[in-house]
Amino acid sequence: PPGPYHNAAIILLTDGQTTTGPDPIESARMASERGVRVFTVGVGTEKGEMLGAEGWSMRVRLDEASLKQIADITQGDYFHAGTAGDL
Repeated sequence: PPGPYHNAAIILLTDGQTTTGPDPIESARMASERGVRVFTVGVGTEKGEMLGAEGWSMRVRLDEASLKQIADITQGDYFHAGTAGDL
């Protein structure tokens, strides 16, 4: 329920693309109403890359705009981790 969870935080490590599940912007609004800050960490590139392991592969593309919006809504911060060293 809405309330003062001001000591709570979520660290979201993702490329930012929505493929399934609940709407991330609506989820950010719900977190904000509860005082939860979301710190987003964007991985990948805007151009996109193919990732794969153990017989599967998928194209991932960084959606910085969505990740920045989620962080803004919840009064968190956005970080870009383009490389393992950046992370």
